Amino acid sequence: MAGVLRGLGDDVEQDAAGRPARAGLEPRRLRQRVRGAPIREQIGRWAEIEPDGDDACIVRMTTDSFDWPAMALGSTGADFDVLSPPELAGYIGEWSARFARAATRSAIAD
Repeated sequence: MAGVLRGLGDDVEQDAAGRPARAGLEPRRLRQRVRGAPIREQIGRWAEIEPDGDDACIVRMTTDSFDWPAMALGSTGADFDVLSPPELAGYIGEWSARFARAATRSAIAD
């Protein structure tokens, strides 16, 4: 059963499992460059990791949602660049703005 997730801003369509729906997103390969963290130990079970110089690696994931890569990369604590697809960079930008608003509201409430 699809539904709507209500938040502080726009309503977000949900799929039958209650996850935010991403209309038309087919499984696709994602590629990011990550620097300065033990990435293989943190997310290597769910991604292909290849070295890229002394302090970086290339992370490849196949997914049908940007939720998982955004959460996985954010949880590493490492700086990263989205190499492809460009839509993932936009999605992470949306998350960033949402988290910044939450942090600002929380700081004001204190």
